[in-house]
Amino acid sequence: MNHETTAPKPRFNLVCHGMMAFWQLGAERMAILIPDEGDMHYYGIGSVRSENGATSVKQLSPLPAGRAELLGVRPGGMRKEQIREQLQLPVLKTEGVEIVDAQVRTRIDVPMPDRIRCYCGAEASPDAIRGATPVSRFHKVPAVLHDVVVLSWFGFEEGERVRVASDGGGVFPALEGKRGSLRLAIHAQPEVSLRPHPPGHGMGWNRMFRFTDGMQGPDLHLSAPTLIPDAPPRTTAIGLEEDDLLNLIRAAGFVTEQAGCGSGGGSC
Repeated sequence: MNHETTAPKPRFNLVCHGMMAFWQLGAERMAILIPDEGDMHYYGIGSVRSENGATSVKQLSPLPAGRAELLGVRPGGMRKEQIREQLQLPVLKTEGVEIVDAQVRTRIDVPMPDRIRCYCGAEASPDAIRGATPVSRFHKVPAVLHDVVVLSWFGFEEGERVRVASDGGGVFPALEGKRGSLRLAIHAQPEVSLRPHPPGHGMGWNRMFRFTDGMQGPDLHLSAPTLIPDAPPRTTAIGLEEDDLLNLIRAAGFVTEQAGCGSGGGSC
């Protein structure tokens, strides 16, 4: 019997937590768009670490406004159709919508990932998600919204380190990892738990887009007031309680069943 163990495939996980949109840029790239919700949200980026089991989003570096790019990973093999099927978020028909750059707080361009997984769901009626925007404007209007989206890459550029480089010159390396894996977290969430959602919550997401046919831009409520039963009782916007999220981020396996939330199962 051969007991030889093989090293796990190198992997980079980008953990996206909070109010973000994912925009197709062609066959090999996509963009993560983050709206400006003002002082109500805390924006952070970095590798979360913990001491004595305590964690805080304030351990993340402030996420600067402007444009940035993920470097050091190779484009993955996902296709546009696969992304539409896997993202448990409202997916607008991009051929009829354009980005309003002035309303985007932070944009991070990334290569197409090898895998996307969604975690930490909350149920919502289609009307609660769709608002006044006709369903014909969507490729997908899920019955469950997810507040944590993990993009994974299985290949690295030769001689390159994984990093997010901003136009302003800032560099955020993905330093923390185990067993050949690296991870970086992007956080765009309220600093305190919100329940119920305040009036107008999510309007910054709407302002980032406009329909190209002259129709008024998206009017999505993006609220999910009914938590899935296995989700924690206290939430930050949609989905996972903040401390539990950070415990997930620092776990190399990101196993959803052990966290009591999520869809798709398995480890990331």
